[in-house]
Amino acid sequence: WELRLLSSAGARLKTIYVANPSLSDAENAELFAKLHDGDLILEKGQKPIVAYEDPQKGWHVLTSKQRNLRSVAVGLNMALQALFGFQGEPLARSRGR
Repeated sequence: WELRLLSSAGARLKTIYVANPSLSDAENAELFAKLHDGDLILEKGQKPIVAYEDPQKGWHVLTSKQRNLRSVAVGLNMALQALFGFQGEPLARSRGR
């Protein structure tokens, strides 16, 4: 009901949804799919991490092979950049460390 309330209030464009760590990947995928009244099809091994609606490009669900603090932080960063109109650049890989 909370997702329906946010959606009906027009807050969807300003909201980032983060996967609930106490739910299974399938349950999180089901919740994210309900946000945009559609089916969420994930590639094998992909776990839903963050969902948001980009004002320019539409609905996005970010996934990762692992659901952990790092993947959530990266997902939040990507969603925030998109919502504020920025495009991030990939980090250079460190050498020897």
